[in-house]
Amino acid sequence: MKHSDTKTQILDVAQDLIQRRGVNGMSFKDISETIGIRRASIHHHFETKEKLLEALMTRYSQEYGSAIEDIVASSASAKNKLTRYMKLFLKTAEADPPEKACMCGMLAAEIASIGEQAARLVVDYSESSVQQIARILDQGKKNGEFQFNGDINVMARMIFSFLEGGLIFVRANGQKQQFKAMTKQVFKLIEA
Repeated sequence: MKHSDTKTQILDVAQDLIQRRGVNGMSFKDISETIGIRRASIHHHFETKEKLLEALMTRYSQEYGSAIEDIVASSASAKNKLTRYMKLFLKTAEADPPEKACMCGMLAAEIASIGEQAARLVVDYSESSVQQIARILDQGKKNGEFQFNGDINVMARMIFSFLEGGLIFVRANGQKQQFKAMTKQVFKLIEA
């Protein structure tokens, strides 16, 4: 296996394990057993768990940050943009079985047990996501699609928190259809 393929495979498995078990439920041993490589091979690519988490959050931020930026920069309506943004979370909620949560949410839940740099990347990603939602809400308020009272930034934080928490709710009770119902309720709040 090529160097980059092994590194990508390590990142993929680590992300999957974190989304299913959390940071403290994932170890280099788990990764090595899943991939079928020695732990020393993982350490060759990522000296410590902290370095692995940093690489994961960097990759995750780039992947989802780019997808979110494409949504926000599109010429679509604000409602369409917010729907597309929520679908990024819905894809995770609709997995069968629904046992994953957003990696950022899982890392945020265990932020006290991850290193400073990985924690900063989690916070930066979260704040960037909130800012992007705020941009969508601002567009919607300006063009009359959204009519909610209150601060746009507070509403953006509420929506982001709902999406992260909604995945945990679905993960806990397996009721995937509830996530869709909750996203529809968000529009009832902001379009009223």
